[in-house]
Amino acid sequence: MGAPVSGLLNVGGSRRSRLMWFGAVAVAVAAIGVVVVSALADEGIGRSERMHPDGTVFDDPVRADRLTSASFVTDIAVAPGGEVFYLEHLTGRIGVLVADEAGRLADSTVVEVELPEAGRLFHLVLHPEWPSEPTLYFSAHEGTGRNQRLALFRVRVDDLVGGVPERLVGGLASEDPARGAEADHFGSALAICDGYLYLSVGDTDSPGPGSYRSGGIRFRAQDVEFAEGKVLRYQLDGTDLTPAGVLGERYPVFALGFRNVFAMDCDPETGWPVVADNGSAGFDQLRLVEPGSNHEWPDSDRRDAENPPLFDTEFAAIAPTGIVARADDSSEGGTELVFTGFHMEAVYSLPVDADGERVGNVRLLHPAGSAPLSLAGDGDGCIYLGTGDGVWLLREPRCPRELVAASEGGAERFAGDPAEVYRANCSACHGLEREGGGAPEIRGERLSESDEFYIQTILRGRATEGMPAWGAAGMSEDQARAMLDYLRSPVP
Repeated sequence: MGAPVSGLLNVGGSRRSRLMWFGAVAVAVAAIGVVVVSALADEGIGRSERMHPDGTVFDDPVRADRLTSASFVTDIAVAPGGEVFYLEHLTGRIGVLVADEAGRLADSTVVEVELPEAGRLFHLVLHPEWPSEPTLYFSAHEGTGRNQRLALFRVRVDDLVGGVPERLVGGLASEDPARGAEADHFGSALAICDGYLYLSVGDTDSPGPGSYRSGGIRFRAQDVEFAEGKVLRYQLDGTDLTPAGVLGERYPVFALGFRNVFAMDCDPETGWPVVADNGSAGFDQLRLVEPGSNHEWPDSDRRDAENPPLFDTEFAAIAPTGIVARADDSSEGGTELVFTGFHMEAVYSLPVDADGERVGNVRLLHPAGSAPLSLAGDGDGCIYLGTGDGVWLLREPRCPRELVAASEGGAERFAGDPAEVYRANCSACHGLEREGGGAPEIRGERLSESDEFYIQTILRGRATEGMPAWGAAGMSEDQARAMLDYLRSPVP
């Protein structure tokens, strides 16, 4: 199952029929695997500051309540019965929130994946026939260092208890083998639309110094014989996946020419995916993806000739990492597009009419106050937000769900031998022997600051550097101090 998928279904590509949505996309990605910012190039006009999209309206933002504490929630999926599944990027944990008749939530683990060193989870989707078919799909990195690759898994979840995940697709590029961790365009979004599973693969380049600008790895996004810079498609056959691409022969390529897609949803009008593609020098874009379409990266930063973007931030680099499309509850109808801005710590919305034309300004829907990582909607029109420290529900008048937060007590997760707590929660980034990897080493001279400095770092995290806030996930100050004592001890 680990070999590159072949045997493509070749059908003719179609022309994009209607511009349907979206607004705002982002830049870069962290060296440890979460979304992290890249500097906004000034393009000679001196606009390097972070900014909201032009014309953003700031009237009447809504609040959000945290439903549970969690660490780096990079995806959420809401089941038809209301269960809220969420994925922790760095810990290998997939959790679920279940509400009783009074709306009181209980939080438990559905699947705990044994990640290799430097491994990390990315996205999850539920089978469209859930709960009669209780299968969950998720993407993750596997392997280490320069051999790291993207893989797709499925796991059956009976009575909210998961089994052993099964690897369905593997060996997809996530980093340029010649450059290792320098390459960080490894966006990996998932969506199931009309019986097809779509998976994005980043171009595996890097925004930093030495980035291939006129050739090399990034130009694989224009070559259908590579998975980089593509949206791949698989048809669901029960719970199996059958390659269903429309371009090339090696991978099931559905569309090409993407830079770094981190979020995907389904267009309710056409059934095609809509993606948030992180731009270069701004130009974060949301795009409708039709069969065989070319989205022009890296031939153009603006990417507005063959398939114009549905919404372009131009020189604003907000980095949307979550997308939801829901019915607009206004009298005009149409669709409301909800998306995150990682850089701006914000959730935005944008209305479009029944013809897919923008009918208003971008609105600041919710000022998150911390880096937003993911969004999900449910059948009632409610919006759930994943951040570096938890799962939240936006308290909008249109959302009927009255949910009471799960217990914030998660200290048992960090109880016991600090060495085992470190292995389970920290080694994916910092190495099994604290030697570093996607994140710095934490031994010897690296621990020259005061105890209080490190305890606060452990508890509060550093969101823009990919460090989880373990206090928000339930770690107590005493447990943080025990962890620091372990980190200061000699490596066995």
